[in-house]
Parts: sequence; structure tokens; C-alpha cells
Amino acid sequence: MTGPVQKPLITANQVTLVRLALIPVPCWLLYQGTTGQYTALVLATLLGCTDFVDGYLARRYGGTVLGGLMDPIADKVFIAATFLPAVDL
Repeated sequence: MTGPVQKPLITANQVTLVRLALIPVPCWLLYQGTTGQYTALVLATLLGCTDFVDGYLARRYGGTVLGGLMDPIADKVFIAATFLPAVDL
């Protein structure tokens, strides 16, 4: 017998909003030389992995209308904001 699902400490929407807020950081780091580019690679990879965390939390605790709208937007902004500076360089 399973008990009720507890409220999570961090919600999927919070993960998505933090991801959106941190997207400019790796973009800025790409212009900071070789060390900045490696740091941007690591940070962008971690930000990309938060999409898995977001999806897991949404499946586990239930999604919201806001999350359903914001997650695809965050994905597209992340890809565009990461690749455009890389192409510029």
C-alpha cells in the first residue's frame, strides 16, 4: 500500500524559471576566452540536464498549465541563446 505523494521541496516550475534566469550566463562566458568557453560548456550542460529534472518532477508530482507553456519556451530559448553566440565566434 502506498501513501499519499508528498509535496516536493522544489517544483518543476521553479526549476524551469531558474533555468531561464541562468541562460545568459553561459552565453556571456563564451566571449571570455578559452577558460570561459570550457566553463560555459560545463554550465550549459548542467542547465540542459535540468530539463530532465524538470520533466521528472512534473511527471512525479503532476504538471501545471504554466509549466506546460514555460518548459518548451525555456528549451527553445536555451538552444537559441547558446548556439547563436557559438556561431558568432
